[in-house]
Amino acid sequence: MDDAASSTRQKALALNLDATRYGTFAEIGGGLEIGRIEPIRGYDESYLSIRTPEVLARIQRGDPSWEQMVPAAVAEIIKAKNLFGWQLAQAMSTA
Repeated sequence: MDDAASSTRQKALALNLDATRYGTFAEIGGGLEIGRIEPIRGYDESYLSIRTPEVLARIQRGDPSWEQMVPAAVAEIIKAKNLFGWQLAQAMSTA
């Protein structure tokens, strides 16, 4: 393996093992130098403030306030497909 490929693999591995960067833009690509990262364009900046761990926790607790934390279309899909324990949480919160 040449030095460039080794260096890129080492960077990607380091990013993947760094818990503070898990799921971030940097971790997803593992390195711009290999030309696999494309910028995201045309997104709604208000979605950047969504705290997914908090949304998930509220869904799993049966707390209906999670629905105001995500776009309406996302809430509809979660409920329609019973994602993230939504149906179970609903049953438990009404019991």
